[in-house]
Amino acid sequence: MSFNYKSVIILLFALIFTLDPLYANSNPDSEHDNSFFLPTYPNGTSYHIKPLDLNGDGFNDILFSTGTTSRIFWGSRQGYSNDSKTDILSPSAGGVSVSDLNKDGWLDIVFANYGNPSSFIYYGGPNGFSKSKRVDLPTSKAFGVTISDLNNDGWPDIIFCNYNGTKSYVYWGSASGFSISNKSDIETWSAGGVSIRDLNNDGFKDIVFGNFSSNSYIYWGSASGYSNSQRSLIPSSWVYGASVEDLNKDGHLDIVLTSYSGVSQVNSYIYWGSPSGYSASNRTLLPTKGTAGVGICDLNKDGWLDIVFSNYQSSTSTVYWGGPLGYSIQNKTEFLVTGSTGVTVVMQHYNAFVRKELPMEKISLILGLGGARSTGEFLHDANASIT
Repeated sequence: MSFNYKSVIILLFALIFTLDPLYANSNPDSEHDNSFFLPTYPNGTSYHIKPLDLNGDGFNDILFSTGTTSRIFWGSRQGYSNDSKTDILSPSAGGVSVSDLNKDGWLDIVFANYGNPSSFIYYGGPNGFSKSKRVDLPTSKAFGVTISDLNNDGWPDIIFCNYNGTKSYVYWGSASGFSISNKSDIETWSAGGVSIRDLNNDGFKDIVFGNFSSNSYIYWGSASGYSNSQRSLIPSSWVYGASVEDLNKDGHLDIVLTSYSGVSQVNSYIYWGSPSGYSASNRTLLPTKGTAGVGICDLNKDGWLDIVFSNYQSSTSTVYWGGPLGYSIQNKTEFLVTGSTGVTVVMQHYNAFVRKELPMEKISLILGLGGARSTGEFLHDANASIT
């Protein structure tokens, strides 16, 4: 081929056929989190994938998070092989995030363990990942995790969504690592999603928690941290997914919250950002059906962000196309996928002289999928070595 670079855009939906998932959640919104989420089934089918270079050899590795153990497939110039993999313990991991937590030049892995009283940090290094380099952090049926430097001290902090109870946790990073003695509790209500951005452009990161209750929460960051007195409530219902982008290009970040409630058609929400914040009087309702995940991307390259909802309680999932007139049921496309629990977009760039386009059979091979089932949520933009 004569071209130098080619972009490939692929929508991947998490589908359910005969097995119900233990849980499904997506939390890809922080500068440290580029995630590929999969549903976890009772038979151990993978839930969550991270495409990252974990061993610093210049090739992306793929991390599958499963019901009992997670598996790293190590990338190479020859691609991926069952002969080049590592398994690590992660009991019923509901989420995973990757960052260099201790700033030693090696990526570390954080698992949110829904099926364990503690979640795990596996510290990376030249000898890989092992229990001897693991730190256990108490959580309460952690449903998701993301990593961001919330207090601007130069150290990444870990934010866990706890499905059980009314508290989620922030473990504060420092030169001495992470411990329960350096943890803050943040009030939530069966948190199902989290997104971290500076919503009001004051230099402090704000946290959006999507709850299963009648309200989701925005915790406004400040020099004094996070508190209920600096919290806004935004009406919502059974939120599994929360995402933040400037959808209408007005310079204010907008919040998209899914709604999973019931088997009938219900509304997911766009809360429009403004100088006065967010309110129910300034939102758009988008009909969805048992929505478990949301992805945002300019799919058709028209300069406007599109919203993809994965509808678990439906035989279709929905793309609402962005444009200068906003989002409406008159400008949407339905994809025939039954019981979708997640979606996102694969945007891979391939250098023609060393890369090949990614055919569907290679995706199936990498994900370990059968011919009849396509699962997954993928949010990543990087070079890939697929042969």
